[in-house]
Amino acid sequence: MTRSNHPDQNLATTEDTLSQQRHDLLFGVRRSVRYHMRPVRFFDRWHMITNVSALLFGTATIASVLGEWGPTWTMTAGVIVAGLSTVDLFVGTSRQSRDHNDLAKDFIDLEKQIVATITPTPESFATWEVTRLELEKSKPPVRRTLDIVCHNELMQAMGYPENELHPLSKFQRFAAHFL
Repeated sequence: MTRSNHPDQNLATTEDTLSQQRHDLLFGVRRSVRYHMRPVRFFDRWHMITNVSALLFGTATIASVLGEWGPTWTMTAGVIVAGLSTVDLFVGTSRQSRDHNDLAKDFIDLEKQIVATITPTPESFATWEVTRLELEKSKPPVRRTLDIVCHNELMQAMGYPENELHPLSKFQRFAAHFL
């Protein structure tokens, strides 16, 4: 195939390239937003369950001391409260939720910049890429399985065919926050 030197054809090729670059960048940014919102929900839920459990078992401990439930129940409830609180403190669920929430907001701000630019230029792409790299610099290590879950969700939301999704088992989806 011969290549034409006609200026309009070169312009069309450049516009197609910029359009594909914009799509790819937006896809990556939107996947990052989804990726960081999932741990926010996960760690908030974990923290809430820990607090509710501590409240219930702490109340049960006090009731068993004051009542007639016996020392076994008192010790068991106290150990459960101490164990859950220790795990919550060690994992730092509140801090991790806050960190991921801040990153999600920053990626949303970048997405807004990209969407608001009607006619992107190579310079605007360079600025967006620098911003994205700055954001990724402060990210915790990527959980690949969670990243794939978010990738598949975004592909489904954008109408990609099912056969382009990455296969994941139910266990992988369930354990995505840990793997």
